[in-house]
This record gives sequence, structure tokens and C-alpha cells, in this order.
Amino acid sequence: MATRLTTTIRLILSALIAVAGLAWLAPWALYELALANIDGRPSAPELPQIRPEDEVFLRDHLKAQRGFSLVRLSPVTYLFTLATPDPEGSAEEGGAVATWMVARNYNSTHLRNKKMLWWHLSGAALTIWLTRNWTLEQILSKAAEVTRQRAERGKSATGVNPL
Repeated sequence: MATRLTTTIRLILSALIAVAGLAWLAPWALYELALANIDGRPSAPELPQIRPEDEVFLRDHLKAQRGFSLVRLSPVTYLFTLATPDPEGSAEEGGAVATWMVARNYNSTHLRNKKMLWWHLSGAALTIWLTRNWTLEQILSKAAEVTRQRAERGKSATGVNPL
């Protein structure tokens, strides 16, 4: 009887470990799959120059009252940030929105499959990739460029046009 109980406990523990391992690996697998849908990767600005007026411009357009900061993401931490959003107007939120803008801009012309599911997965994957491979200055430099181009074309900075 005791060996039967021990075997059952071992099976339960093994199953829990397997589930935990899959829960950890699944986001990484989705990340790699979504990155594979993107042709190439954006080139970082070599000499990013954030002029004070660029930072003010971005703060106004992105409603980032507390400025910008960059949090290095992994597929797992990305999921946690979705579940626990930063306070509105926080520096982390400002950096995340700027990073997402750079990813969205690049993906608009570099996705192999542009169906909605792939658009969102690839956008999340490139956002993660950018936080791991670009500096905050490079992201803000590119985000300022993208925001100015959108403003010149009469579109809102975040891609949602006001009514």
C-alpha cells in the first residue's frame, strides 16, 4: 500500500513538473514562431540623438507624463506585464508604447503572414526582441521619427485616429 501511494505521489509530482515546464517553454516557442513570421529585423539607429524637443514631442503624443524607461522583456515577463499593467502615464508604460510603435512600424511592411493573429503575435515578439537588442535611446530616436512621419500624414501617433 505504501509503495502504491509513493508511486501516485511521484506521478503527480512528475505531471506538475511537466506542466510547469510546458508553461515556461510555451511562450518561448510562440516567440520564436512569431519572429519567424517577420522578414529580417529592424536596424537600430547607429547614432541615436534624442533632442529635448523630441522627448517633449514624444511625451505629448504618447501621454507619457513621467518620461520613458525600458524594461528588458522575455516572452514570460511579457505575459506578466499584460496581466499587471503599469500605472497610466508611468515611465515603463511610456517606454513600452514607444517600443510597440517601432515594432508596429517595422511589421507593417515586413510580415510574411498578415492575418490578425500573426500581426499580434509578431508585434509582441518584435516588441520583446527590441527590448533585448536596442537601447532606450535607439527606441526613442526611432519612435520620434515614426511619430513625426505619422503626424505629417495626419495620423495619430499611436495609430488610433480620434473621432
